[in-house]
Amino acid sequence: MSFGMKSRVRRTEGREDASRGNGLLLSPTLRYGPKMPMNEVLTVAEVAAFLRVNRSTVYKLIRRGELPAFKVGSDWRFNRTQIEELFKVHTSDPER
Repeated sequence: MSFGMKSRVRRTEGREDASRGNGLLLSPTLRYGPKMPMNEVLTVAEVAAFLRVNRSTVYKLIRRGELPAFKVGSDWRFNRTQIEELFKVHTSDPER
């Protein structure tokens, strides 16, 4: 018997939501979240390169709440469009 990814996907697809025990079937979208193109999510290193700063600066900005970010496990991720919008706002600020 093979325990490859294909067999795991087939066995779990269409199963009940065991954590709630409510008998509802979850679609893949509800189970794994909405599908988002991979190029829309950036890593810390990619954001640092985009902003031309060090990775430690990115972590400081996250801690201060100045960069919109979310965690995937223990790693920080960023929505590309939010970062670009933030960058546009700061570059068009006449006070700088």
